[in-house]
Amino acid sequence: MLNSGAQQSVGSLPRRPDLPFQRYRPQSVDFPQGQGLVGSSGYSLDGLPESGPNAVLETGRNAISTLLQPPIVRTGRLHAAALTSSAYKPPTTFDIPPVTLANIAQVDAAEFKPYLDRIGEFYKSAGILDDDSLGPKKPLSATRTSSGPALTSIPTVFFNSDFHLENPRIFDVVTERSELVPAHATGGAPRKALATNAIIQEKISWYVDTVEMHLIASISLASASFSDTLGSLHDIHLEVADSVGRIKALRDKLHVLDGEIAIHGDMIQKRQRLRNLHLLQNCILQLKHIVDGLAACESLVYNGDLDKAVDSITSLEKHVSGETSSSGTSCSMEGQTIQLGDLSSAAALQGVYEDLATLRLRIGKAYETRCLGLLLGDLRRHFEAVSIQEVLRRWTGAFVLPRGGYTQEAPALASYLGSTGGLRSELHEILYGLHRAKQPMIVTTYREAVLKEIRDVIQRPLPSADDKDLTRQQKSSILARNLRALEPGNAEAMFTQIYVGITETLRRVSTQVKLLLEVTSLIHHDSSIAARQTQELHKAIDLPSLLAEAVDAAQNRILKVLEVRSDQTTHLPRTWFLRYFSLNLGFVSECEAISGRSGTAFKTVVNKHIKQFNQQYGETEIQTLTQGMESDQWEARDFTENDTAELNRILSFCSTTGPPPEWSDGLKVWIPCGSNGDHPEPQSRSSGSKFKTKTKACIGEQEFVLPGSAILCMNGLSSFLQLISGIPSMTPEISASLVSYLRHFLACCTRLVLDAGARESAAKLKNITSKHLALASQGLGFIATLTSNVGDYFRHKTGLRVVAFDELKGLYQEHQNRIHDKLVDIMSRLAASRVRALKDVDWENDGQKEAHPYMAELVKDTTSLYRILTKLMPKEQVVGMVMMPVFLNYKAQLGQAFQEIIVCPSMTEVGRDSLLLDVQYFESNLGRIGGFDDAGEDLTAIVKTQCFKIAGPSAAAKTERGDTEES
Repeated sequence: MLNSGAQQSVGSLPRRPDLPFQRYRPQSVDFPQGQGLVGSSGYSLDGLPESGPNAVLETGRNAISTLLQPPIVRTGRLHAAALTSSAYKPPTTFDIPPVTLANIAQVDAAEFKPYLDRIGEFYKSAGILDDDSLGPKKPLSATRTSSGPALTSIPTVFFNSDFHLENPRIFDVVTERSELVPAHATGGAPRKALATNAIIQEKISWYVDTVEMHLIASISLASASFSDTLGSLHDIHLEVADSVGRIKALRDKLHVLDGEIAIHGDMIQKRQRLRNLHLLQNCILQLKHIVDGLAACESLVYNGDLDKAVDSITSLEKHVSGETSSSGTSCSMEGQTIQLGDLSSAAALQGVYEDLATLRLRIGKAYETRCLGLLLGDLRRHFEAVSIQEVLRRWTGAFVLPRGGYTQEAPALASYLGSTGGLRSELHEILYGLHRAKQPMIVTTYREAVLKEIRDVIQRPLPSADDKDLTRQQKSSILARNLRALEPGNAEAMFTQIYVGITETLRRVSTQVKLLLEVTSLIHHDSSIAARQTQELHKAIDLPSLLAEAVDAAQNRILKVLEVRSDQTTHLPRTWFLRYFSLNLGFVSECEAISGRSGTAFKTVVNKHIKQFNQQYGETEIQTLTQGMESDQWEARDFTENDTAELNRILSFCSTTGPPPEWSDGLKVWIPCGSNGDHPEPQSRSSGSKFKTKTKACIGEQEFVLPGSAILCMNGLSSFLQLISGIPSMTPEISASLVSYLRHFLACCTRLVLDAGARESAAKLKNITSKHLALASQGLGFIATLTSNVGDYFRHKTGLRVVAFDELKGLYQEHQNRIHDKLVDIMSRLAASRVRALKDVDWENDGQKEAHPYMAELVKDTTSLYRILTKLMPKEQVVGMVMMPVFLNYKAQLGQAFQEIIVCPSMTEVGRDSLLLDVQYFESNLGRIGGFDDAGEDLTAIVKTQCFKIAGPSAAAKTERGDTEES
C-alpha cells in the first residue's frame, strides 16, 4: 500500500491518460495512446463492443470468463454473431459457488515506528530522504520519468490511508461497479459483469507495474548513499562494541575498589568527621566574630562615630558572605587562621541582617541630622553675615535703573554665592557617608526644614509676647497691638529684616541645592551612575517648586502683618511711605526673580495701601494748604536757596533730564532716614522793611515775587511730583490728586483775595490792597507756569491726557485777568472820587498857581500804584494789563469832567488857566509811566478846544500867544 502523502499528491495532480505502458501486457487488450484510464477511452466498460465499421475483436490471453463472453468491440456493443447465437447460455449467480473471502489482518502503523526511527536517521544522513520523508508532507513527483509513466495515471483511491478492499464502497470503486455474474434486474442502473471484464484486471496490473517501476527508480538512486550509510553503521557498531568492553573493564576495577572501601571505610569517615569539626569550629568563630562586630557597630553608632560604623558594617557583611577586606577568604581570629565560609543563607543570621539594616537606618538618620544641621547653620550664618545695606542697594539698583533713575553706588556683589569651599567639603563627607550607608539622600526633610526656617525668619523680628501661659488668641491680640504701636523707623527695620532674611535664605538655598547636585555627581566614579543619581536628586528636590512654595508661604504670612498695620501705613509721612513702597517693591522683585512668581496677592495689598495713602495724602496736603493760605499775610516773601533748589528740582523733573537725584534718595532704603537729603520745612520769613528788595523766583526768563501761599503750593506740588517719580505705576491716581490740590489753591486764592475772605481768616487783614492783589496775581502766574510744565511732562513722558492741566492753566490765567481788572477798577473808583472833587472847585474865583489837591492826590495814587506794581510784577505786565486800562479810564473820566466844567457859565479865564495847569501837572508827573501814551495831550486838547469855542478868536489868539511865550 502507498503512503498517504503519495496518495494526496497523486490525487491532486491532473491525469495523463496518454502515457503507454512500458511493461508486457496481455495481447487480449489493446490500449491505444490517449485512452488507458477508466472512463477516458473509447472502450465501454459494460462488456459491449463499440458499434461501427472500425470495431476490432480482442485477441490474446484472456480470463476464463472472457472466453465465455462474446468478443468486445470498440463500440462496447455485442457482436452480431453473438447476438444471433443462442446455443450458449451464460451462467447465473446461482450457478457459481460462493467464495469465502479471507480476513485481512489489520496492522497498526505504530508497530513500524521503531523500525522507521532506527533506520530513518541513517537514511536521512545518507541524503536519501529529507526532513519530511517519513511524513506525509512532501508530495511525490507528478512528472513523468524516463523509465515509465507518472504516478498521476493511477487513481487516487489506491493512495488513501483508509484503503480497505473489503469495504463495499472501495470495492465498487476498484471494480468499477462490476459484478461476478451480470444480474438481469429491471430496476436501477445496469452493472458490468466482473467475470468477463478483462480491462479492469489489466488496468490493476498496469498500476502495480507503474508503482514498481517508480520504486525501482528510487532505490537505484539511493543505493550508493544507502551503502555508505550501512558502512558507517557497521563502524558505529564496532565502536559501540569496543566501548562496551571498556565499560566492563571499568566496572571490574570499581568492584575491586568497592571492596577496599568497605575494608577502610571507618578511617575515611573519621577523616570526614574531623574535617567537618574544623568547619564547624571555623563557623563558630566566624559567628562569634560577627556577633562581636555587630555589638561594636552598635557602640560606634551610639557614640556618633558614623564613618567607622559604616566601615565596620561593610566589613561585617563581607565576613558574613565569607569574604575579607583584603583579597582571599582566610583570616586570623583569636590567634588562629580560619577559612571563612558563606553564611549568608544561615537561618541564625537573619536577625543579624535585620540588625545591620537597623544600624544603617540609624546611621542614615544621623547623617541626615548632621547634614540638615550643616545646611540650616549655613543659612543662619549667611543671614547674620550678610550686609543688609548691600542687599537693599542691589534691590534698588535692580528696579531704579530700568525706570530711568540712577544710583551712584556700584552694584554690590551677591554674597550668597560665596563662602562655599568649606560647605562643599563637609557636604561631600556627609553625602559620601550616606552613600556608603546605602541610605537615600535627604529630600523631603530638607524641603520641610527650609519651609520651617522661612517661618522662623518671619517670626523672629515680630514684637510678639513671650509669656507661654497666654493662649494663642491672646498672643495674636498682643502681637497686633504691638505692630500698630510701632514707630515708622522701627516698622521699617522690622520689615527690612524679614524681607532680607527671606530672600537671602532662599538665595542661599538655591546655592546649597547646586552644591548638593555637584557633590552627588562627584561621589560615584561611574559617570553614568552619577548622572542618573544627580538627575534623580534634582527631580526629587525640585528647586523651582521649593522656592515657589517658600515664597508663597512667606508672602501669605507677611500679608497678615501688612493688613494689621494698614491704617498706620496709609498715614505715614511722604518720605516714610516712599521708603515703605521702595522696600516692598524690592522685596517683590527679588521674590519674582527667585521663584518666578509675580506675587499678585502681595502687590494687590501694597497697591491698596498706595491708593489709600494717595487719597489721605491729598486730603492732608489740601488741609495744610488751606491752613497756610488762611494764615498768610499776603506779604512778599524771600525765595530762599532751598526754595530755589526745590523749584529747580520740579523743573528738572518736568524736563528731559528726568527726576532729580535728590528725589531718588527717598528710594534708597539702605540709607537711614534723616541722612538721605530730606528737605526741611520752609522756615518762617519776616517781611522786613517795606521797601526792601525781595529775592524773586525765576522760571526761565520770567521772575516772580511770591507770597508765602504760592511757595507753600509749590512745595505741595513738589511732594506730589515726588510721589509720581517714586511710584510711577500710580501716576493716574496721583495726578488726579495733584489736579484737585491745584484747583483748591485757585479756589482759596479767589476766596481770600478777590472775595476779601482774608479779612475774616486767621490773617485778619483790614483791607485787600493792590499789593495783595499783585502778589496774588504773581502767585497765580507762578503756579500756572509750573502747571504748564507739569502738563507738558505728562503729555510727553507718560502719554496721559492733560486736559485737566490745560483747563487749570486757563482758569489760572482767567483769575489773573480778574485780579488785573480788580486793580483797574480800584483806580477807576479813585479817579471817580477825584473827579467829584474836581467839580467842587470854585473855578470863578480860583487864582491858585499850583495843581489842585484832587489832581495831586490822583497823581500820588497813580504813582504809588505803579511803584507797588512794578516792584511785585513784571513791568510789561503792569503796563499792558493795568496801567494802560487805568490811563484810558483817566482820559475818559477827566475829559468828560473837563468838558462839563469849561462849558459852565461861571468858568472864568483864570479858572481855565488853573485847569490847564492841573493838566500840565498830570502830564508832567505821569507822562513817564508806561501806558500813559497821549493821555496828557488829549486832556490838554480838550481844555484848549473848549476855551477857543467860548472865548472867541481874541481869547484864542491870546492863549496861543501865551503858549508861545511859555514855550
